[in-house]
Amino acid sequence: MGFAFFEVGQVQHKNKTNILLKNLLGTFIGMIGYYFMGFAIANYANGGLVGNGPFFCLGINSDGLLKFVFQFSYAVTATTIVSGSLAERFHIDTYITFSFIMCAVIYPVPAAWAWGGGWLSEQGFADFAGSGVVCMTGGFAGLCGSFLLGPRIGRFDEDEDYKNTKKKLQMLSKERASKKTKFGKKYRHLQKKKDTKNNKTNPDGNNQGEKKNQKKGKHKKVIERVRKNGDESFGSDDNVDD
Repeated sequence: MGFAFFEVGQVQHKNKTNILLKNLLGTFIGMIGYYFMGFAIANYANGGLVGNGPFFCLGINSDGLLKFVFQFSYAVTATTIVSGSLAERFHIDTYITFSFIMCAVIYPVPAAWAWGGGWLSEQGFADFAGSGVVCMTGGFAGLCGSFLLGPRIGRFDEDEDYKNTKKKLQMLSKERASKKTKFGKKYRHLQKKKDTKNNKTNPDGNNQGEKKNQKKGKHKKVIERVRKNGDESFGSDDNVDD
């Protein structure tokens, strides 16, 4: 949920569903990849580079199953870091393939070095809360992908679509706040107080808004009239009803 809220606030409105779907698919596809090969590579390294565990988790007991669930959650976390790094720049089918490879081959190798009895653990290496195995692996994978794909189109050119993107609680914005939720009621209450305060400080604010709307409606009528009658009536808006 944390990655989902963070990443959806950093993309355009039209790509919110896409990034959320990638987070969801990364979990399921990553679990399959870690089940097939990742668990075997990440465990029982015995001081080597890769592990020598059972493929497809064959023969593991209940303790081994709990260990699998615990480890695959870290593998999926590393994969999700990449989804945020490459947001809006690659298709879902590409991400599905990458999620499988990441959890099946890429992530298990450093996991075996540090946590699976590999050569790093033999040297006394201690990883703090996955900062090296999980975050560094996912970060470098995202860095390589960003180098290959380049920046998002318009992201650093002050594109209007990005200017209008709400980066704070976008999932719970005014448009998404349901009338039945406590958050929606609280949001509308605060918005109403804000509008009341603005009306006190600027009593002509509503009048200005009405004038703008009337002006826009007048221009629309002129444009429709030009389309119907041709260019001869363009600019002659004296007879247009306000």
